[in-house]
Amino acid sequence: MDPRVPPDPRSFDLKVGSHNVNDLNVPQKHTMAFSDYFKLKLDVLLLQETHFRKTSSPKYLSKYYPQKSEGRVIVGGDFNTTINNNLDRSRDILDIRTTSTDDRDTKHLVNHLKEKALVDVWREKHPIDRDYTYYSSVHATYSLHYYNISTLLKSITSPDHGIVETLFNRWDKDKVRGGGNWRLNDSLLLDRDICMEIKNTINEYFQNNIPADTSLAIRWDAHKAVIRGILIKHASRIKRIKEEKIKQLSQKLHDVATAHKNSQPRKKCREIQNLGTQLIQSLSEKYQ
Repeated sequence: MDPRVPPDPRSFDLKVGSHNVNDLNVPQKHTMAFSDYFKLKLDVLLLQETHFRKTSSPKYLSKYYPQKSEGRVIVGGDFNTTINNNLDRSRDILDIRTTSTDDRDTKHLVNHLKEKALVDVWREKHPIDRDYTYYSSVHATYSLHYYNISTLLKSITSPDHGIVETLFNRWDKDKVRGGGNWRLNDSLLLDRDICMEIKNTINEYFQNNIPADTSLAIRWDAHKAVIRGILIKHASRIKRIKEEKIKQLSQKLHDVATAHKNSQPRKKCREIQNLGTQLIQSLSEKYQ
């Protein structure tokens, strides 16, 4: 980007994420996933469901695309193969030969990228590094999914594949983000100490604010703000505790997974699975 060229006032950085998921219609899993997407502050999210029934597979391509095409188009999906079997699949570290199908699919993908002048930028910047976006506990192997532009690999914090993220600098349309409203977390009302604090606060509030001072409507609205403040205080406290636990588990999982990617010790597989289970449980508790 040339610093001598003034930026277009309409331009902004467009952040796109791609994620392979499985059974995202499960309510709790849906909530957990979209909370992570929200934290990433994505402008465009591409979701690929990894498994569909043969009778319910959706039709992605529309005959109206050519009629409505304008400007730039971003196409995302799952190639379901690797560009370099020696680097992008950990099983090659274990000296397990790839199948002829794997080799054929890789060849087709590489040829397609060349024909369309597409580049795997992450591999361009990390030509000999090993990092992965998916871990198969069944086969104890890793694999890498691609964004054939610029990418950032996120840690694998769910049973699905890791999120792949890319940033387009100076996109030429206005960026609009919406806001949100506060909602009561019902689980706070299951805490006896919090309920007792709310009860005592309500009694104290109406004792100190007598009808002669203010109207009933004002007193009622103001008391709701006071109670909301207490609930927000405890929600923030509990959220910090849970997020710190998730952060510690994520870091530990990252450290163990990194060691496992490099050396593939069998004893690390069970530790990765246990940490993953703990992390999923903590995430589930957070979004209850």
